[in-house]
Amino acid sequence: MSSYIIGGSPISLRNDIIRPNSDGSVLIQHGKTSILCTVCIGNWENQADYLPLQVIYQERAYASGKIPGGFLRREGKSDKESIISRMIDRSIRSSVDSSYRFNMQVICTVLSHDNQYCSDMLSIIGSSVAMQLAGIPCVPICGYKMSWNGEKWSFGTSKDRKHALTFAKSANGIVMFDSYGKPVKRSVISEGINSAQQDINSILQMCSNFVSDKKSEVKAAPLVERKNICIDTSALLEKMKKNESISSEKEDFISKWENESVGKEKWNQIIRSIARNYLVWSGKRFDGRGLQDLRKMQFETSILNGANGSGLYSKENTQVLASVTFGENEDSQIIESLDGNYKDRFIFHYMFDPYSCGDIRKVCVSRRDIGHGNLAKRSIRQIAENKKVCRVVADVMSSDGSSSMGSVCASYLAMRDADINIEPVAGISVGMIAEGYKHYLLMDINAQEDAWGDMDFKIAGTKNGITSIQMDIKVPYINMNMFEDAMLLGMKGISQIIDMYPENLKNYQRDDSSRQSQQNKSDNKKSYAKKDERALERDKLNNNSDDQKSEKKNRKSKILENNATQLDKIIPSDNDSSPKKDAKKKGKINLDIPSDGVIKFRLDSEIIPSLIGRKGVVINDVSESSGAQIDIGKQDNSISISGKRESIQIALSRVFQIMKGDEKITFGQVFELTDNKIKIITFDGERKNVPWDGASDIKVGDFIKVTVGRFGHLKEVIDNISLQ
Repeated sequence: MSSYIIGGSPISLRNDIIRPNSDGSVLIQHGKTSILCTVCIGNWENQADYLPLQVIYQERAYASGKIPGGFLRREGKSDKESIISRMIDRSIRSSVDSSYRFNMQVICTVLSHDNQYCSDMLSIIGSSVAMQLAGIPCVPICGYKMSWNGEKWSFGTSKDRKHALTFAKSANGIVMFDSYGKPVKRSVISEGINSAQQDINSILQMCSNFVSDKKSEVKAAPLVERKNICIDTSALLEKMKKNESISSEKEDFISKWENESVGKEKWNQIIRSIARNYLVWSGKRFDGRGLQDLRKMQFETSILNGANGSGLYSKENTQVLASVTFGENEDSQIIESLDGNYKDRFIFHYMFDPYSCGDIRKVCVSRRDIGHGNLAKRSIRQIAENKKVCRVVADVMSSDGSSSMGSVCASYLAMRDADINIEPVAGISVGMIAEGYKHYLLMDINAQEDAWGDMDFKIAGTKNGITSIQMDIKVPYINMNMFEDAMLLGMKGISQIIDMYPENLKNYQRDDSSRQSQQNKSDNKKSYAKKDERALERDKLNNNSDDQKSEKKNRKSKILENNATQLDKIIPSDNDSSPKKDAKKKGKINLDIPSDGVIKFRLDSEIIPSLIGRKGVVINDVSESSGAQIDIGKQDNSISISGKRESIQIALSRVFQIMKGDEKITFGQVFELTDNKIKIITFDGERKNVPWDGASDIKVGDFIKVTVGRFGHLKEVIDNISLQ
């Protein structure tokens, strides 16, 4: 076992506990986080003209002591797993020898999870070690994660972070890079990378010591077909410059090879060499642009009638249509993760249908779509001042490179069209051609240049700094000079795009309240959000007659039955804290929950629909916000609330609030009886007195329903809520 202490806890590698039947495996641990990384090697892929590598990252719910949600109670594929799978793939793919054609599968399984330590960074390290143990010819790499709090960089994640970095490095340079957060300067990012070098060197040394005596032999590759074929490269270059088809020459070349995949690979190498040499020696690209010139761009807004905002971003053969739709609180996306469940109010979806590149294939959401959508979302989320639930959809109409960064620009147009206050933001892709000791950077690369080049450096930001970076490379590594040059050129392109935005979209104001007041004064400004169908339905319901309202109110007043059995030993707490001083304590009843941690009572059938809500939205929200388990019996209209004491208190108060509705009533628990009054604790934590004539069968511990008079005084008891 090898280990290295970082972040207050050792990172350890071992393969003596869990021994899967794979070619290479390692259990990497940091704190309470444990990840099993395995590698299996298959047969040689004769028909592959690419590296046949598959990477899967998966999380087990038991890793954090949870049972998965849903009806099946089984883990499903999440966006987070797809994003981390792509991150691992981008890290290790360029480290493997490009001529290696054995089928490979890397699987990283999270067995135990600790919120303090990052599973993505550990998976990158573990995958590299497992590949070395399996005998795959690859360069050792190390993953690393950092957080910027506005003053300094720190290892791992932190709650007060303003910017985060996740990157992979070898002993020679950077292999993969990913960052997101609030705008930061280029120098801040460079400082973070340089500050991690000592830890990275130590981790790489730890991995080397672990692998040294356990490494398997490299599998022998079969003989590859070799031929000497003459080809007229000057004729091909002329056709490529004129954007003419070279498909006939390609078919003729491939037909001369017995193995079609070998012929395709050799053809790609020839075309790549022709294109790279032309770009380097001429300083021009096939579309006539210089190496650092942008494509011609067009911006349009308000082209869709149904959405709250829309924008169309076009640059030659790349076109992205973005739309913004506002929703209600119940439209928030519920995210289930090992760190805990939460609601996401900003939803971003990237759509890449087959027609965008003229293909015919199955229409489905790929890992690429999820990854590009996450990149665009991270690029704009931290600078958008929006309190509403919002869904942004970026539909790629036509793709010729940089569609992910085009989605950032189109989304900005749509969000400004929807009157969301957002600082001007843009994104651009920077390519690179490395020849010997020199490197040549290309701004705003298209699809062909992406295929021919050595790097795809996606960068987004404002004029004040960088909001996100995602870097993929095809060479073994790049050095810091190349990285910093790419950031500099990317920021130059971002500034140029922002300057080209229509002037009426760039009136960003940091004070949202003043901006809102200016909107209200202008009759020509459209509203912040259009009313959706549900809002229109609510307006119709509010316009009902007084008779319908009174009838509905009468039905709602039948809340609880009087003949339920009693709950034993319900004693009020002595803690009389005011809910006005602590918002988090508001709505709690001071109860002494029985040992079994369950409270049951019956409801009138009329109130059940209001408590459940549309598609279970209300009851699910109560359960998630409180942490209590709530079950409703269909046969007897009973409700059961179980869980921890604190969770039951929160859930019970929420249920009473829903039952209360618009009526001038309140609920409380009796803690003292006298001859002429009842002393209760209301569900919002206040102690009050209620007049009582002693006629009702009420005792200490009961819940009662009381009418509220003027100035909040309690008038009389109208119902006795018995618990069982």
